[in-house]
Amino acid sequence: MLQAHPDIHVLVGSDQGMQGATQAVVAAHKAQQVKIIGLGGSVAGLQQVRQGVWFGDVPTLPATTARVAVQALVKAVRQNVVSGGRNPAADLPDGGLATTSNVGKFTGEWSG
Repeated sequence: MLQAHPDIHVLVGSDQGMQGATQAVVAAHKAQQVKIIGLGGSVAGLQQVRQGVWFGDVPTLPATTARVAVQALVKAVRQNVVSGGRNPAADLPDGGLATTSNVGKFTGEWSG
C-alpha cells in the first residue's frame, strides 16, 4: 500500500493487519505521516493506541457479543421469549473509538 500510494495518510484494518502495517510504516519512515486505526479492540491494538503508535482502535467485543447471543438463545429456548437485536458496541464510551485520550475506558477482549 505504501509503495503504491506514497502520499497515503490513513490506514484502517484489522488489528492483526495493522500490526504488520505498523512495521511497514516505521520501516518507510512515515510514522508521522500515516495515522493507523485498528478494527478489533484487541489487547495488543489498545496497547498500540496507549503508546501513541496508532491513532485509534474500534473495539468489536467478540466475547461480549457471544455472551449476549447465548443469553438470548437460552431465554428463547427456556422461556419462549424473543429478545430482539442488541448491539453490545452501542454501550461503548465515546462512540466506540479508542484514542490516546480515552483508551483507559476500553478493555481488550482478545489478545490480538
